[in-house]
Amino acid sequence: MRLATADFDPLNLPVRCVITRGEREAFAGETNTSRIHRQLPELVSWLGRCNSFPNGIFVLTGTGIVPPDTFTLLENDRIAITFEGLGTLENPVVVVGE
Repeated sequence: MRLATADFDPLNLPVRCVITRGEREAFAGETNTSRIHRQLPELVSWLGRCNSFPNGIFVLTGTGIVPPDTFTLLENDRIAITFEGLGTLENPVVVVGE
């Protein structure tokens, strides 16, 4: 992980999502943060209307990448979301309490 530099533009980052099933790519999609429907200052203004965050806050917007309705995650699938210039977050699908 690395910190953002002065020229870092959070509203112009390629985003890629890959779901791997076994050794095979089961789904892949990409977008760009420039496609966020509501701009960050607007999201933050709504969030701060009834709440205060003296120690700061993270605002999570999601990726904007959605598999088709016919796609279902299965146990042991791996989801990797990469923001160019920031890094990759990867998690397995784990079934709990069936």
